[in-house]
Amino acid sequence: MSIHVLITALVLFLAFLFWELILCEGVHLGPKAVVWLYNLTAGRYEGIKRYDPAWERNLLGDAVVNATWSLPDARLLDVGAGTARVARAIFPREDCSLQLTCVEPAIKMLAQGRALTARWPVQWVQAYAVPLPFPENSFDLVLCLEVLEFTPDSAETIRELKRVLRPGGWLIITNRVSGDAFFLVGHTIKREAFPAFLEDNGLKAVETYPWQLDYDLVWTQKPVEH
Repeated sequence: MSIHVLITALVLFLAFLFWELILCEGVHLGPKAVVWLYNLTAGRYEGIKRYDPAWERNLLGDAVVNATWSLPDARLLDVGAGTARVARAIFPREDCSLQLTCVEPAIKMLAQGRALTARWPVQWVQAYAVPLPFPENSFDLVLCLEVLEFTPDSAETIRELKRVLRPGGWLIITNRVSGDAFFLVGHTIKREAFPAFLEDNGLKAVETYPWQLDYDLVWTQKPVEH
């Protein structure tokens, strides 16, 4: 084998690694690869994301609290909770009486999230989005932010989120719509097709809002059975 062939093969291999591990965050290698990468970068995750706490409270925390205002001790589930962005958006409100369970598969991300929420009544569970270790109809509101595109089967994930949501409860989910969604082959859904995708999987009342630069934030509801 000539040196030129070896160099070409090495360049292609490095290009593949860049595409899969950097651009796609390991999504085509399966959930364990994604979790491995998040554990690897957990110490830098907060700096990478550059969260604005005030912005998060205004756009996310207040909306969640208001949506569950009429439910005393409402039960919330945050799937793929990471370093607890949802908890930190909600619990600074003194009038908040929500019961929040955070699910996160990456143990180092979970450890950071648990440390950051130690002063609040937050339960942490290490688990993947599918299957969730909860009975049907367990939660009044479920959140799944910046997670769907990293799961093996988007439709299966939606159905599992719906399963643990009570009838009439809300699911808040993000849909990746930025240009780099192109690289996540087979793992993203076009903006115009997303409402129909949710409805095909048993949800209704879809409302879509801009979410940061890469995502839409979508509110959808589990129908009440008659």
